[in-house]
Amino acid sequence: MKIIYPPLIEQAYNLLLQRGEKDITKQDLYKMMVKKQAIDENGNPTTKGFKMGLFEKISFNTANPIEKFKLENPAFMTIPNENFSVKDGRVLIDVQGLKMACNQVIYNPNSSPHQIKNARKILEQIKKYK
Repeated sequence: MKIIYPPLIEQAYNLLLQRGEKDITKQDLYKMMVKKQAIDENGNPTTKGFKMGLFEKISFNTANPIEKFKLENPAFMTIPNENFSVKDGRVLIDVQGLKMACNQVIYNPNSSPHQIKNARKILEQIKKYK
């Protein structure tokens, strides 16, 4: 059974992977953040977490559309904003950003076989249309 972690855990985990940290699991990260009272058991940030400087308050009404997209889709958190654009209110990703996202899925030890298969299929389609 695949456990679905709260978005804050997904975001933090992806940032740790990007920084080369491979010795922590999502489960360990979740337990540690709950134990330190940075998040509650539902994964919501706590006042203590804000005071620790772990989180920033972002208003979805004024948030950059790309940042809003990344908050709603934590798998894209580590992709640089330069790989995104906004057209007619929709967030788009360029080929290089899509390749990065696919590779993150493929090399993430917590990705399911289905996710890896889909990421490889997308990379194959990109090669086809070059």
